[in-house]
Amino acid sequence: IGLVKCIPYKKGEDYYIPCTEVSKLYNIPSGMVGYIIRTHKYAVFKYIGFHHAEEITIKTLNEIYEFIFSKWLPYTSYSWTGTFYFERIDYKLSRSDYCEVDIYIPITE
Repeated sequence: IGLVKCIPYKKGEDYYIPCTEVSKLYNIPSGMVGYIIRTHKYAVFKYIGFHHAEEITIKTLNEIYEFIFSKWLPYTSYSWTGTFYFERIDYKLSRSDYCEVDIYIPITE
């Protein structure tokens, strides 16, 4: 899971935080910090690549985000909360010639 927190005073700059999911906040591994992501309504986008998940590039992700925020979102009745979004890769599905990435954009109507 990759959490992307938006920096409000630096438009266009985000803070990427590699993450792992824990069942309880007290299960956080030493040297790591915990974030609680409250319940939201999400628009979920699935990227399917015919390559291993480790070959996903920032260019590919930027193209997906460009589509979401420039082509899809303006033509819906939804608004992005504007504070974060996150990516989830299921490595159990990943092979040398296949991967999936789910992108979660918190939205309001």
